[in-house]
Amino acid sequence: MNSENGIILLHGVFLEETLYTIVERVTGDFEGLRDHYHQGVLAVINVKKETITVVRDPLSMRPVFFLLDSPRAIVLSTDMELLKSVAEALKINLERDLVTPFEMLVFHHIVSRRTAYKGVLRLLPGEYVVVTFRGGSFEHKLDTYWDFSPTGTMYSGREAVRLFIRSLVDHLNKYCREVKGLEIGIPVSGGIDSSLLLLLVSKAEECRHIHAIYVNVENPYELKLFKHVNARAKVPNELYVFTVTQIKQSYFQFIYELLRLIAYPRDRDASLPYYITPRIAESRRFTIGGDDGDSISGGYDLYKVFAAHLALNRRFLELARFLKVLKRFNYEREKYSSLLLNVVLQVLLRWRPLRYLYYRALTDKCLQVGRRLRGLIAHYLTELSRPYYEAPTNRYYHVLLGRLLRHRSYYLALTRVKAEESRGMITFEPYALREVMEISLRTPPEYFFFPLGSRA
Repeated sequence: MNSENGIILLHGVFLEETLYTIVERVTGDFEGLRDHYHQGVLAVINVKKETITVVRDPLSMRPVFFLLDSPRAIVLSTDMELLKSVAEALKINLERDLVTPFEMLVFHHIVSRRTAYKGVLRLLPGEYVVVTFRGGSFEHKLDTYWDFSPTGTMYSGREAVRLFIRSLVDHLNKYCREVKGLEIGIPVSGGIDSSLLLLLVSKAEECRHIHAIYVNVENPYELKLFKHVNARAKVPNELYVFTVTQIKQSYFQFIYELLRLIAYPRDRDASLPYYITPRIAESRRFTIGGDDGDSISGGYDLYKVFAAHLALNRRFLELARFLKVLKRFNYEREKYSSLLLNVVLQVLLRWRPLRYLYYRALTDKCLQVGRRLRGLIAHYLTELSRPYYEAPTNRYYHVLLGRLLRHRSYYLALTRVKAEESRGMITFEPYALREVMEISLRTPPEYFFFPLGSRA
């Protein structure tokens, strides 16, 4: 939206919002955007005040990179390739950041604002930047509108489930109303998250124009699960079966292109369906994704965090019971001794000097650089890991869940969004809603891990 006073730019999904309601909220101070719940990037250019405000969405499925070359220029973009092209035009040389891969190696995800290039940073989820122009130069200020901290009293397990289901169905109805009359594709894998989503969509009153899309790559078990779930949901569906040989060569090229766009490494790669789906469903411009329900429901390796939470709070009888459950339902196929070692390590590394020695040993082993530089990197990692290991014991699980949501959980959703936007598709991710994450942050962790050990 353009006017004599400024410009508003939107990139993403903004449910039940118009440019006029956004104008009302951003007029004056930025306080009106403290409750930013949308899955999109918002940029406000205020000509009168000579400011540019860029807001990243709560889970950061649409990244915001910025390059500061004071006092000459500041470059902000949601696309790393575009930013690199502008930097080249400005004769700014981008060098590789050698610390970023090591940070990924240690934490399994990027915790800082670093990217693959020195001087190119990224807004973290729940952050915004305000750039002010004064006298031929500029100043910038970073701030946070949501920090993933659990607020309010804990829900009961039953209450959390009710709120979770209601929130998902309400937002599914909102999205379906936005694209009323157009067919919406729902990629389904046969797993818990996408199956639950398909069943909920089939019950949402406004979602009567949906179509399940299933891609199978040499996995007969998942194929059987999909057929079972779809029979319950009773929605139209399309089934595509591929062999690894059919897609291998072009898939690696796809991964390379994604890394160029995203410009920082990812912990896992589960992007095979994201490569295929946009190519076989191009006629559908709108999709609903079921990515990353694991993070909000005690999946991935959060059972390790819960075990450490019990140990730190001296709930040893519950810890013994939980370890017994994990031994019986060992979904991760992890050695029992390794799990116990992780709990001990989580407890010991709360002591800063020991944490420094731990990271110093890692740097000495992995980096072939000078002794002083290894010490500096170990110190950097020690400080960077502080929020993980020095969280209050009574809220340990929820504080670490918030950190993991902020720094790791959006990778899969980001991969899907980038893959589908490259083919002109618009994706909505219900599990990545801020409201849904806030419910998870107020749900007792016991509800996720008993009696099955994970995602109970």
